[in-house]
Amino acid sequence: EDIDKYAKRFDDIVNRRLPVPPGLTVQKEYQRVKDEQNAQTIYKIQDLFVDDVLFEYCKHPNVLDYVEAFIGPNLMAIHNMLINKPSDSGSKLISEEMVPREWDYSVWNEAREWESRTATSGVRSRIDSRISKSMLKALYEVCSGVEGVIRESSQTLCAGSKSSRHPLHQDISYFPLRPMDGIVCAWTAMETVNRANGCLVCIPGTHKGAHLEHWYPEWDGGVNKGYYGVKDMPATGYERRVHLEMEAGDCIFFHPLLIHGSGTNRTQGFRKAISCDYASSDCQYIDVKGTLHEKMADEIMEHVNKSIIFNQEYGKQITNYSLLFKTRAQLVRGMRINV
Repeated sequence: EDIDKYAKRFDDIVNRRLPVPPGLTVQKEYQRVKDEQNAQTIYKIQDLFVDDVLFEYCKHPNVLDYVEAFIGPNLMAIHNMLINKPSDSGSKLISEEMVPREWDYSVWNEAREWESRTATSGVRSRIDSRISKSMLKALYEVCSGVEGVIRESSQTLCAGSKSSRHPLHQDISYFPLRPMDGIVCAWTAMETVNRANGCLVCIPGTHKGAHLEHWYPEWDGGVNKGYYGVKDMPATGYERRVHLEMEAGDCIFFHPLLIHGSGTNRTQGFRKAISCDYASSDCQYIDVKGTLHEKMADEIMEHVNKSIIFNQEYGKQITNYSLLFKTRAQLVRGMRINV
């Protein structure tokens, strides 16, 4: 019932059946920025704390009990969003010579099964009966979300522009807070989430590693604003990915250093999820100047300062990245101390 309520609220807001709450960030899929606002063009809304119904998720006791077990009793909601991953179900072909020769073809039979499963989707009709194993392997790999395998190629065999995917990243890159162990994300599926519609992927164990440099990946077709990814991602990282398939209401919790992302939505529908990042109010803000945060922080502040709503609310340009978070952080349990 809660999930259905959040989904209806999203639809009512983006389809303008309700006024957009002041301060709610509504973002269009980057290839549809000139289209009319509706549930078909909006891929994300964030700053859910300005809407009482959507922010109920961030205050839900079933979520907070787990969050408290991870980071303690004094909890601040520091970032929250509802993601409406769009369909990206077109396709284009890649030439065989572009496929790396060192690929093994251990998934050949699995690829044939995939081809059979998609017989009604219009994809199979584009596959010549004489197609080579390397071509079908390319189709299977990319359409299953294994973008890293041929990420250096100037062309790819893929679903549409693949703009619905989210590059592998670490959430800590967005947050000017320490210690990192005082932060956790709750991510809840609002419907069945699987490899076909772009489920989350993660690299186990990376939460014990270092904070890595991030920036926009150099992908054909571009990438949505703010979708930063790990730079110089080792090939072994892609090989270790785990796909997190979920059902509606399933919730996962993860550390801000965990490298994760999501694949392309190859279905005809949308894939909805709602999430909130929490920090212990004992955490401290840091100065991002001279850190791995700085470049991203500068771009984010530039975007925020262009917001009419933000300027109406605060009356001036913001130059302190930590202040940006402090104005949005909301106490959801316990006492507010620093954050």
